[in-house]
Amino acid sequence: MKQKKIFYAVLLALMLSFSVLPVARAADLSIIPATGWNYVGNTLTITVNGTYTISGTSTTDVIVVSPGLTNVNITLNGVNIDVSGANNVSAFNITGAAVNLTLVGDNTLRSGSNRAGLEVPEGSTLTIDGGGSLTARGGDSSGSGWREGVGIGGSGSSDNTIIINGGVVTATSSEGAGISGGTITINDGVVTATSGIGIGIGAGGTIIINGGVITARPGNNPFVAGISGGAGIHGDTITINGGVITAMGGVTGGAGIRGGTITIIGGDVTAGRFHDGYNDVSITGPSVTVAAGVLSVAVSLTQSETPSYQWYSNTTNDNSGGSPIPGATNSSFAIPANLPAGIHYYYCVINWSAIGEIRGVIRLHSKIAAVTVGENGGGGSSSGCDAGYGLLALALMGTVPFVIRSRSL
Repeated sequence: MKQKKIFYAVLLALMLSFSVLPVARAADLSIIPATGWNYVGNTLTITVNGTYTISGTSTTDVIVVSPGLTNVNITLNGVNIDVSGANNVSAFNITGAAVNLTLVGDNTLRSGSNRAGLEVPEGSTLTIDGGGSLTARGGDSSGSGWREGVGIGGSGSSDNTIIINGGVVTATSSEGAGISGGTITINDGVVTATSGIGIGIGAGGTIIINGGVITARPGNNPFVAGISGGAGIHGDTITINGGVITAMGGVTGGAGIRGGTITIIGGDVTAGRFHDGYNDVSITGPSVTVAAGVLSVAVSLTQSETPSYQWYSNTTNDNSGGSPIPGATNSSFAIPANLPAGIHYYYCVINWSAIGEIRGVIRLHSKIAAVTVGENGGGGSSSGCDAGYGLLALALMGTVPFVIRSRSL
């Protein structure tokens, strides 16, 4: 009996040893699994596609992902790398790979001079998610250019992609952008992007915000924007579909949001300048109203812009992706009298060129209006709109009217 107990104890120990992945050490950092990477000269390099978990604190070790890798999944679990005292050294560089980054616990990446805190060079794709946090700070500039030392992104990159799906992400820089990329998409999370004299969030191509809580603001530079498509280079696009966005520009000449074309479909957007009393702008709405069978929108502009209007019809309850209605180019639109029974959706897009806190060609989408037409029969009557509609009810759907307003921090 005693021999059997010893046998089972040894067998259990062997089973446990094979069921737990070994934790390998790369000097100050720990990594799971023990293969798929190498450690040479204070650099932990991921060399094989796969799934890795990294933890630990270091003032000398850095992380690199080999170029060309297409499916690297890395969990940062309590990583704290601070190489800010080094020259031209990045704390984490994905060097042209595709990396999915999951955040667990609190993580900090701080790079040396002229390098991004989390570097996403040309040809790289970075996706961030998870329930933890990441603070990435670029190194101070040594005179190599204003885009050097961004928080997350690349130095002047226009062919990289950054996607944020979740987590608490803070990206800061002293002279570069907080977040810089060719294409930047924010779907969710709490994202704060700040800079000493650069822009908050800047892309060489496209910025898309679908959700989350986003704060973007520069520091003391009076001419830079909080959110900027190519720092005001025309032709770049910014689309806001949702989220709570606060974008502040510099104290005198900087716009909160600046781009070639800025489309606002939904969300709560605050745009202003980082100072009291500088050319505040307030744009509220637009919401849709109905009177005598006519839909109307109204937008109040504090500057001298002259808006244009285009009404759209849609087959779904969505204030984007509809078909423009020929000739419906005023602030009001008469509902057609020959609509078939069913639900018909309408919205309006207001366009104008802005030069204030939001700078660019603005496309502002109204809320969706749903027109329900019932069959007219058995002595049925009309209500709500002109005769001829049958039993009709109009309801305003969608989120509450989004507000673009000035705010000083």
